[in-house]
Amino acid sequence: QFGTISIAENSIEDNAGASGGGVSVNILGYGSSDQLGVTLVDNLIRGNRSSSSGGGAHISLTAYSGVIASKIITITKNDIRANTAVSAGGGLYISGSSWPAIAVVALTNNRITDNAAYTYYEYGGGGAYVAAVEVAMNLNTVSGNEAPYSYGGGGLYLSAGSAKIIGNSINENSASSAYYPAS
Repeated sequence: QFGTISIAENSIEDNAGASGGGVSVNILGYGSSDQLGVTLVDNLIRGNRSSSSGGGAHISLTAYSGVIASKIITITKNDIRANTAVSAGGGLYISGSSWPAIAVVALTNNRITDNAAYTYYEYGGGGAYVAAVEVAMNLNTVSGNEAPYSYGGGGLYLSAGSAKIIGNSINENSASSAYYPAS
């Protein structure tokens, strides 16, 4: 790894923005030396609003020529709650502009609760939207999130080459299709 962006032990509350109401991290990758790590640890991310994606936090990586812009994104021990996004990822949005912009996303021991992605005819992820080559989720609580009028994923929307989802509590989330609303 050639560097890490670390956001730790902060209270990030009641903010608004276009992409990432509370936190927005955008990385451009032009070559293998541009591979960075991104770490969010022990933050309270609450009550933020995005007019696009990532109500609480938006981590976006743009890779050129098929380069992996980030080797690993680590999200650990955060309380991500009551955030909203007009597009995907009410609480958390992690994605790259091309495949494979992100190699690994590790989500461990987070509380992702009561977030909403008010997306129409798009991918949901009321709690979190994550796109990476490999996703590892361990010991997280994902509860009470919603993604109305989306293509799914009230709690989580994952797009991954492989995923290991172990020991999580994922409950009481809801999603409804733009064509078939939940009853």
